[in-house]
Amino acid sequence: MKPLSTVSWIVDLPSRYKAHLQFIDVTQPTCADRHTCIKVKLLGQKEELMSRREDEKVENLWVQQSFYLNMSNCMPEKNHFGARTMIVLQKKSDLLIILLGLFGALLVLVIVLAVVCIVIR
Repeated sequence: MKPLSTVSWIVDLPSRYKAHLQFIDVTQPTCADRHTCIKVKLLGQKEELMSRREDEKVENLWVQQSFYLNMSNCMPEKNHFGARTMIVLQKKSDLLIILLGLFGALLVLVIVLAVVCIVIR
């Protein structure tokens, strides 16, 4: 990456998908001026999910909705700033929907049994 430059991506996730953001190969320079920075932030949010400088370890993370990925370079004294990332999409689990459906069915069954018990008495 060129010194004192910034690159940004908007990763627009389809609904019902999450992304596994993986930093496969990150090379960090020794900075003469300013710092390198890798930031991940959800679209429409102020809070960052991750913000790392050249002296901090970059970690893979799961992102649940569309996000920004920003990388900024410093003025390197030695080495260079480079990063290879991979974004793997995975369909979100419908487990919550299934559990809510089962709970609703059980609730209807209990109500029907209560009504039958009351009518039979």
